Amino acid sequence: MIHNVADFQQQQQQAVAAQIQAAIMEQTVQQLEQQQQAVAAQIQAAVAEQVVQQKQQILAMVAAQVQALAAALSAQQQREQELRAELAAVKASQQQQEALQADVIFVFNGLPSSCLASPGPGFQMPA
Repeated sequence: MIHNVADFQQQQQQAVAAQIQAAIMEQTVQQLEQQQQAVAAQIQAAVAEQVVQQKQQILAMVAAQVQALAAALSAQQQREQELRAELAAVKASQQQQEALQADVIFVFNGLPSSCLASPGPGFQMPA
């Protein structure tokens, strides 16, 4: 029960002050929530940018490794071609030697036995 006008006015002032304080607190809470959402969005954007940068770095490293492997493969293929050429040269030389041996054997077998039995005049055996 209200006893006098002063008490009534004081109660009204307190009620209004409580309402103002509640409104200020509500507004403050809303501002803080908005700030929190803005900060969260900034963090998400920063993380996304960092992820993009990391992916680009990884892709660059993979590309460099692929280039290095391609260069190594090319060098290996070139060396393989060189070895194949050397092998072909060795085989050709071997075939030439075999042909010469066959010619020597043919000539040797074609000589009369009298030529093979004794050396001719003026022939000296090496020491």
